[in-house]
Amino acid sequence: MTTFEPKNMINFKTYLQPDPTYYFGLDIIQELSALLKTYLFDRVYFVTNPLLLDLYGKEILDYFEANGVVHEALTIKDSEGDKTFSNLEYLCEELVARGITKGSIVVGFGGGCLTNIVGLASGMIYRGIRYVEMPTTFMGITDSTLSNKQAVNGKQGKNQYGIYYAPIFIFGDTKYLKTESLVGRKSAIAEGIKNALINEVELLDFYETCLDRDLENLDAQTLTELAYKVIQSKLKILAADPSEKGFGMALEYGHTFGHAMEFFSDGQIPHGIAVAKGMCIAAELSHELGYLSREEVDKHYYYFGKKLGLDLTIPEYISVDNIMSTILADNKKTVKGVKYVMLEKLGKCLNPDGDWQVAVDPETVRKVLTAYKKKHLPAALTDSWDHGNMVSFATMVFKCFAQGDLSLGAGELANRLDTNQATMGRVLTTLNKNGFLEQDPKTRAYRFGPAMVEMARAVYRSLDGTVTAVASDFANALRNKVGERVHLEVIAGNNFYLSYVADTAEPIGLKIEVGDKVMPHAHAGAKAIIAFSQQDVMDYWLGQDLVRYTKNTVTDPEDLRRVYEGIRENGIAYDFGEYLEEVNAIGAPIFNHKNEPVAAILIVVPSYRMKEAGWSKDCIAELKEAANAISLQLHSTRMI
Repeated sequence: MTTFEPKNMINFKTYLQPDPTYYFGLDIIQELSALLKTYLFDRVYFVTNPLLLDLYGKEILDYFEANGVVHEALTIKDSEGDKTFSNLEYLCEELVARGITKGSIVVGFGGGCLTNIVGLASGMIYRGIRYVEMPTTFMGITDSTLSNKQAVNGKQGKNQYGIYYAPIFIFGDTKYLKTESLVGRKSAIAEGIKNALINEVELLDFYETCLDRDLENLDAQTLTELAYKVIQSKLKILAADPSEKGFGMALEYGHTFGHAMEFFSDGQIPHGIAVAKGMCIAAELSHELGYLSREEVDKHYYYFGKKLGLDLTIPEYISVDNIMSTILADNKKTVKGVKYVMLEKLGKCLNPDGDWQVAVDPETVRKVLTAYKKKHLPAALTDSWDHGNMVSFATMVFKCFAQGDLSLGAGELANRLDTNQATMGRVLTTLNKNGFLEQDPKTRAYRFGPAMVEMARAVYRSLDGTVTAVASDFANALRNKVGERVHLEVIAGNNFYLSYVADTAEPIGLKIEVGDKVMPHAHAGAKAIIAFSQQDVMDYWLGQDLVRYTKNTVTDPEDLRRVYEGIRENGIAYDFGEYLEEVNAIGAPIFNHKNEPVAAILIVVPSYRMKEAGWSKDCIAELKEAANAISLQLHSTRMI
């Protein structure tokens, strides 16, 4: 593997058309200004998100200042749900309002969602402003930046509206990968494994060894070397087809199914993980059509499931009909209908019509999808494990119940885990004896037992403690910045609790202590959590009898629904004397590694000092930055 010393920049061709030079290395930011100054420009517009601006903006903009690069920084939202026309319009209008000209350069600094939005805006404003792409995620630096495609999502699917627009160069500094979550890193590596499956099967031996490492704690140099290895595997494909319209279509392996799941999850399933699921489905489809062997299909489950540790199931909330309807609106649909990239064998794609795609009868696709979703856990995930190892096999049994089935019989469990009844019987007897499962005397089916319930409670308490432990330092820091009292609120079951207070010397008359319940319709933190939760959580609270604490408390369900929708749009919840008239608060949600809202951080002040109009932009920005920083520490990829 190529070795990279810090501050040593290399460059190479991407083989795209046009071909932007790729400047790559570890801690090479000091080179950026000189590269920009090889072009004549009036101003550089540096576009990123608030969190990245807080983490890295000062260093980058200081380099610009020191090297005479006239610049201006601005931020946008950049989650998968923000890849919209409205966000694109906001950026375009903001850039024009700030005086961008044909002589300007736009720099997009962020992950794939951000660079897609910024790249598309650059291509559209005045029919094209020069653009520089600076990826900050492993996926961005190794995959999405190696394409001139820029797009936003539509109401029917991903990347439905866009253009091909090339940056003038790509600047990949791997020092910015250090704050990415493990989920994001694994998501990108899945795309690297894809390159091996479609074109370079011998690379699977590399991943066999590579994936034995602690991927979360790779040092910067090793991470740089791994990124370069993945980049080179994609460049071999682009060299053969720079347009990505011939053999380059092979890079879309797994994307048709993956995009559908990513779209219906509203971005909660990261791109690479959705594509990994999609590749497994495509492999099953190839097997159904008589191409891939069962052993070759199982290799997909082995590398993505066992080695990389990804969940390869289709979530319960995504139906086969959901996937089929989105496929019909796929952005690769042609006059011949929807076609799929499929393997003839590992390392070689099918190419019956010269476009490296295969037309498949929709009913066959539906049949494969239905079987895949029903099976939940493919045989390959258990075949390679020793069924005599009680711990490993018990874990697989627990995962079957975790799919949503509260009660399962021994026969059904044996079928799902592709094992015999005798082995399953021994496992179930042991788990039943120790209280982890219990058997219904009438139906003979099994369900979670008291020992498992107690374990779940302990884990739940531990997770609550972890959120508070991680967030408390950030709460203290926020209090010191804004000079006001800061609270943390957490969700536990159907209730919300105050879990931490970073107090100030000045009392505010709020008679609430750590451990007390807070009201879901009258406290800013609880409202922020509900607003970003699944729809059924919001519907649950809207269906409750809501107590009016003050004249400001919102109790009408439809009015409260609009409040929650406004919070979701703006990222901030307000409490203007809704629980106590003399206390105001603003809150922002905190997300966990599953991108679920699990807590909120609040600034709490006396109402006489901070009326609605008094919340400064700086105060709101500080709150959002604190919430995002905590979410990042909890390995979330979801930001506000």
